[in-house]
Amino acid sequence: MEGVDENSSVIASCLFRGIEYVVSVNATVRNSLLVHVEDQESGDQWHGQFAASYIEDLTHKTGNFKQFDIFVSMLESALSKSSETVTLDLLTYADLETLRNRRGASQSHVSASNRGAASQNKRYLILTYTVEFDRIHYPLPLLYAGLPDAERQQEVLRRLRAEAKCLKQDHAAALSLEADFRRLQLDYDSLLREKEELEAAYQDVQEQRSTLSDSASSSLVKEVALLRDLVKTLEAELLRERSRQTRASSKHGEHHRQLLDEVEGLRTRERTLQIRVKNLTSELAEYKRGRAFSVSSHCGKTPRCRPVQWSNSQQRSASRSASRDRFASLAGRRSESRDRALTSCGRSSSPAGPKFDPTAYVKRREQKQWTLSQKR
Repeated sequence: MEGVDENSSVIASCLFRGIEYVVSVNATVRNSLLVHVEDQESGDQWHGQFAASYIEDLTHKTGNFKQFDIFVSMLESALSKSSETVTLDLLTYADLETLRNRRGASQSHVSASNRGAASQNKRYLILTYTVEFDRIHYPLPLLYAGLPDAERQQEVLRRLRAEAKCLKQDHAAALSLEADFRRLQLDYDSLLREKEELEAAYQDVQEQRSTLSDSASSSLVKEVALLRDLVKTLEAELLRERSRQTRASSKHGEHHRQLLDEVEGLRTRERTLQIRVKNLTSELAEYKRGRAFSVSSHCGKTPRCRPVQWSNSQQRSASRSASRDRFASLAGRRSESRDRALTSCGRSSSPAGPKFDPTAYVKRREQKQWTLSQKR
């Protein structure tokens, strides 16, 4: 069993059954394969970690043994779509059972209880290797990992923005190549005009040749031969330049279209991630508000508990209301006791000094608190 010399990682966007997924494959130097799949629409994630021994045992069971590093290369080729012999598909447990039944393999004796025990959220990443007369399927089971958190979404968003920036730089380079192509096109047009002028000169020489005498025709023949050789040389150079320009134009045009498609895909992915981050942020804010409301409701049931989220003005208003209530009750009790004392003792005894008025005292205290709050 040969190991992987260094860590290798491949991330690609794949379309499985009309749904777009982001598939990442990471092979570590410790002979471990990490597979991560994410639904771009719902955000659901599946992942799996496989040892080299598990991969080789899996390939041995299919009847087409592959070493760990060869299997990793096949998986990376399927993600990058660099080979037509390997493809990827994402199946549920029911889809996998249907595939097994179609193949008529030995797995057809699986009991219904085992099928019912399979997780509904489990997914299988199928690597299909197509040879001349056979198709071999290598299933990799992936466990459901749930929805991603906001921090991971921010990290992915930053990575996508960096990739978009690199693509913009590549687009600028493509524009520079396009400017070079236009310059070469102008040179080509100039050479073409020069060729036409030479042909016209050659035609004039031929017309003059018919009017000249036999004594001067020999020199004209030599000049015509030289001009003809020159024209042939220029035509050959023109054809070479034209073929080179055609190849460069097609190559630059294809690269330009690929860059535009990648930029558009990244923009669409960035908008989707921004919407998802916004939704997650609003859900987090609603969660915090709901928790604060539940804490305040719980504290309202105990006499000494006060909500933590009150502002300073609310606390001062609540303090003034509580003071008014206490002083009003105190004044009522003192008034009742004074009335009872006057009733029992009669009006014979006159007060030695001015009487204490609780109502006036409460009003003075409220006025003083209001003045202090206005100064603040």
